[in-house]
Amino acid sequence: MKNLIITTISILIILSSCSLNKKQIRICNGYFNHLDNYYKYSQEIIIHTANVKYNHQKLIASAQDSTIILLDILDSAIIGYQDDILMSYELNMALMKINSYSTGYSFKSSYNTDFLRNFKQFMIEYIPFGIGSIIYEIVFATRKIIIKPNVGKKIKRHIEFGNEIIINNFNQIVLFSEKGIIELKKENEEIKNSYIEFSDKLKEKPDSWDNLSKYNPVFIEQFQELYITRQMAEHLINASNNLKYAQKEIFDITRKRHKIKTKLAALDSFYVEIRYLKNLENLLDKK
Repeated sequence: MKNLIITTISILIILSSCSLNKKQIRICNGYFNHLDNYYKYSQEIIIHTANVKYNHQKLIASAQDSTIILLDILDSAIIGYQDDILMSYELNMALMKINSYSTGYSFKSSYNTDFLRNFKQFMIEYIPFGIGSIIYEIVFATRKIIIKPNVGKKIKRHIEFGNEIIINNFNQIVLFSEKGIIELKKENEEIKNSYIEFSDKLKEKPDSWDNLSKYNPVFIEQFQELYITRQMAEHLINASNNLKYAQKEIFDITRKRHKIKTKLAALDSFYVEIRYLKNLENLLDKK
């Protein structure tokens, strides 16, 4: 009986040595779900930043009395919009690498039923006197605490692969976001100046109040989109800075067999920033 217990324990240790428990799997799933949103909202910031500048130029064009000047401004606005999107190429490359890492996480956390079936056959055929059958029943009874071993290996390898991706690309995202905030602050001042010039010009015309009441909501909408986009860029910087340490935490918890801490500070902070980005994006969608 003693040998039976030792053999069974040894088998369980071998089976679980490369596995991940349910809590580890749950944490990994949550991390990669948030990483998907990180990519999504980063892309949205690029689009909204270009939109703010493009819509501002359209508004300036609409105030022109000369059709030629109006068309020139619109042409410049379209070219500027395309340039803003193209200039974000390096950022997109960094984001696409992170997105590839995120979408590559598609492992099923099921039990290794094929292994258990083959293991049962081996135990019954090669371990005599019913001992093999008893060992199998013990292993089968504890299957709920063992996640498919080869899945655990794949997840560990995938997360290890992600270490280099996150470290090499998150700096690029932070730099772009910081540059974007500077551009949005500058754009904010330009919209203010445009509004002053626009309102002064309208006041010189008949029915100036009607004209102002028509265009005021347009300026308010532009200020709102600019402000929210700027807030998104700031939270993206926070999310990116937390992502570096969140990746380290997710790497550590899949390598260690000790009890996982209740609080994972970097992961929690990363999730908070993603929720901020989601809420801000929802505000823009409601506009």
